[in-house]
Amino acid sequence: MRRTAFRRIVSPAVLLACALAAASSLTGASAQPSPVPSSVDLNRDPGAASALSSRLRERLGARTAGTYLDRASGRVVATITDPAAAADVTAAGAVPRLVTRSRAQLDSATSALGRTARIAGTSWAVDPVTNQVAVQYDSTVKGEALTRLRSAVAKLGGAARLEATPGALTPFMSGGDAIYSSRARCSLGFNVQRNGTYYFLTAGHCGNGSSTWYGSNRSTTIGSLVNSSFPGNDYALVQYTNPNVSHEGTVGSQPITGAANATVGQSVTRRGSTTGTRTGTVTGLNATVNYPQGSVSGLIRTTVCAEQGDSGGSLYSGSTALGLTSGGNGNCLTGGTTYFQPVTEALSAYGVSMVTSGSQSTSQSTTTSPRTTTTTRTSTTTSGGGGGTAGCQATYTIANQWPGGFQGDVSIRNTGTSATRSWTVQWTFSGGQTITSSWNVALSVSGGSVTARNVDYNGTIAPGSSTSFGFQGTWTSANPVPSVSCSAG
Repeated sequence: MRRTAFRRIVSPAVLLACALAAASSLTGASAQPSPVPSSVDLNRDPGAASALSSRLRERLGARTAGTYLDRASGRVVATITDPAAAADVTAAGAVPRLVTRSRAQLDSATSALGRTARIAGTSWAVDPVTNQVAVQYDSTVKGEALTRLRSAVAKLGGAARLEATPGALTPFMSGGDAIYSSRARCSLGFNVQRNGTYYFLTAGHCGNGSSTWYGSNRSTTIGSLVNSSFPGNDYALVQYTNPNVSHEGTVGSQPITGAANATVGQSVTRRGSTTGTRTGTVTGLNATVNYPQGSVSGLIRTTVCAEQGDSGGSLYSGSTALGLTSGGNGNCLTGGTTYFQPVTEALSAYGVSMVTSGSQSTSQSTTTSPRTTTTTRTSTTTSGGGGGTAGCQATYTIANQWPGGFQGDVSIRNTGTSATRSWTVQWTFSGGQTITSSWNVALSVSGGSVTARNVDYNGTIAPGSSTSFGFQGTWTSANPVPSVSCSAG
């Protein structure tokens, strides 16, 4: 006799209620470390909201489709697709919310848009509040391009929605006053430092082609471009070269005490040279913007207004630095959408740290990173040189070290009598160290073996002159200085 099996169908809401009930009884090791009390209003502590959101995203992994700060309640909300994850969310002091689409499904939708709808004047970002990808297009997207965009969004069903926005998406750059190069006016973002040398961050589209920067009078040189990245990213690093310029750890009168990643729903402030100080809300993260000059990904989307000349300016929440003004549409009369390059990415890319309020000095050599816990350690090797040839001396330095991480700097000096055309530095880590980011170098890593080669702009070194590159890395039980070898062509 055939037997029929029956299954009880339980709604997602009932599953979530059961999970919440289970979460209320969890104690001890199963709870999230350092939970935030449910009575705390995180609207008043943007740093805590950002930290909690980051911990939840790391802890939940694929079980969350995103987090956001609910302005009405002052609580962080974590969207989940697995009802069992509610226990972790509640234990951390946040609010779980069951949604239909997973982060993988939303990421798949953004990937599809990247293949089918990379049209100048469009942008998209995951909106965790609606559990969708919000796709925007400006007034320049018309005719066949608009038809193509609508078709691409329609194929994604409910995973995406389409919104028209006024004006035109463009990097905010023009002539006026603030920081100047020979081709642009932009805004200074944040002052940063590395080993007592001071720099400032601004937008990458400002830095492209702009080697020398001037102050508001357009005649006093304040710095020289080190590197810029645009499109793809939108950040640039400029080194201060004028010893009479101070490097404040503030934005206007607002002290800056550190940097963090933004949170959807967070109240933010932007300061720029054209429109001054403006406020708004974060509405999306990891946004892709398709400017006429190319696409930039990983941006913060906000409701803050901005205009040309505000590019590179500071985005912050309270005393926490968040981003650099990239571009957007609209203006500060009618409003608009503005996108920002996360400042944490720029800090990591260039191996610099924030100049914070109370730590800066007009001297180029007195400030050291507050997280340094060891003295500088070096390893030097010399090869080649003499007889009308290019020589090479490499010095590996552990400039900063902190629990679990470190910053390495390598300088290459031409000890020969003719200019180098290229150089290569090699070493092998013996303590299990790994490199997480680097600058001014092309790295090849195989296990613990590292090969560092010049990039296109620093391969030529005149006799007696030097160049350098740097990186950040991690370590576990030990971080010994490796022996380095150097060759030049």
